[in-house]
Parts: sequence; structure tokens; C-alpha cells
Amino acid sequence: KYKKHFLNCLDLQAIRKRKFKVVIDYSYGIASTIFPNILGEFNCDVVSLSAHLDLEKITRSEEEFNDALDHFTYAVKSLHYDIGFMIDAGGEKIWLSTAKGKKLDGDRFLVLVLKLFLLVTGNAQKIAVPVQATSEVDIVAKEFGVEVVRLKDTHYSMMKACDDKDISFVGGTRGGFLFPEFLYATDGMFTVAKILELLARSNQSIDELDRNTPRLFMLKENIVCSKDEKGKIMRRFMEDTIQYRQELIDGVKVFLDKYTNVLCIPDKDRNLVHLNVESSSEKISKKLMKEFKAKVESYVD
Repeated sequence: KYKKHFLNCLDLQAIRKRKFKVVIDYSYGIASTIFPNILGEFNCDVVSLSAHLDLEKITRSEEEFNDALDHFTYAVKSLHYDIGFMIDAGGEKIWLSTAKGKKLDGDRFLVLVLKLFLLVTGNAQKIAVPVQATSEVDIVAKEFGVEVVRLKDTHYSMMKACDDKDISFVGGTRGGFLFPEFLYATDGMFTVAKILELLARSNQSIDELDRNTPRLFMLKENIVCSKDEKGKIMRRFMEDTIQYRQELIDGVKVFLDKYTNVLCIPDKDRNLVHLNVESSSEKISKKLMKEFKAKVESYVD
């Protein structure tokens, strides 16, 4: 039933026609028991890595994850394959490597998948992304005349956004995507298949899209504080930036001008707050980060 619905939500002929060469890294997770059976429908040349269930390896340290990611991107580049996908052990999120072995960070990945989606989806009206997603999303959405809905950074909020029938795409900043016509949840296997379909229908490559899509400069810092201080930091930050337009969906986001913004948001689990600064130039972002980091640190006892 899952496979039938999966395939019915794709343009199979477009994928088959392109004859993609793809590297898939399964991270020793559950997708390795399901996805190969579906991939056989795509007429792709597939090289699989970490393609068996291994309970000892499904949780990894940051160092182990980075090593695995480096190995995976090296495989894509050295084989001269079109694209590579690493699926997390739970089968929900994915990471992408371009043909040149370039790893995309979560924000840029979101922007490029969104652009691919809008290139081939003529009737899109609204898309939804978390509040901390890059403003590159707004630049791309404006190009296609699509409304951007900002959400809290939770899987529940992303799922809930699908209740709005006008929203046809929900993208996160950590490799999770929702395509409401398929499922109201993130599914790494379907995301891989959908990206292949979008690439085939748009006749584009990720490297080409990356070159031709405007780029902003986002810097991120974590500021340590106690759990009890988080509320005070948010209140002080909001008071000290009251002269700017503010967005209070999750944390406090202030807009200094069109594409220059600062977001201060408490971490849900750890004793720290996140500070994200974005602008059109690296120089401006660095200057603002220095200024706002000092401001936030002054709120911490």
C-alpha cells in the first residue's frame, strides 16, 4: 500500500527517462530494508552505502557523522555520479551531495529544493518554512509570486501547516521536507524520489541551481545561559529592538531592513540561546553579530 501510494505521487516517466546515477547512503537504518524495492522502479544506476540494518551504528557521534558524510561525498565525486543522498537512520531527514562532492548546509538545501519545486509546480500559492530559515526563501518565493508562511521550528508545526490546503510544500532547515499530497510528515525516501523527479522535470542540476540562486550571508552563534534566564533574555531583547519590525512566532526576530534580520531564539532542551544574523554581505553580518552578541551576553548574569 505504501509503495503504491509512493509511486502514484511521482512522475515516474520523467525519472526513468533521465537515467540518473545516484549514490544512496542508508546510515545503517530502516530505509535500507524498504527503499531498494522502490528504487528498482526508477531506472537509476544506484550505488548503496551502509545498506544494512546495524543497531550498533544507527546512533553516531558528531565526529562519526562527519566522517560518514565526508566518505559519502567522496564516493559521489569519485564515481562521477549525478547526485548523492544520505538518509538518516530513522528514515526522515536527508543530506545531499552534488556531483562535484559539495555538501549543502540545511538552509541552502531548503532554498534549492524549494526553487526546484516552484520551477515545476505552476499552481503553487503558499509554502511554509520555520522562522529561522534563511530569507533566501523569500527571494525565491517572490520570483514565483508565492506566499511564505513562517512556522515554529517543530515537526508538529510543520505537519499542522499541511492543514492549509493552499500550502503545497513545507521545508525544514535540517533536511526534513513535507509534500502534503504524499504524507503529512517528513519521509526521507520520498524526498529523495521527489528531488529526482523535480530535477528530471526541470532539466536542471543542483550545481547549476546553486550558481544561479541569490545568496545571503547567515552567521550563527550559541550563547550559554541558565534555563531560568531564557525568558529574561527574550524580554530584554524584544524591549531593546522595539524600534524595528518584529516577528514573535518563535523567539524574537527583528528586521533591520528588507533582507537584514536578527533572530534570538531559546534552545528547547539545552541551556543556551541561538543568535542568527543574516544580511546581503558577509561584512555586515559579522558587524551585526558582534554587536548583537555583546547585547545578548550583557543580559546573562
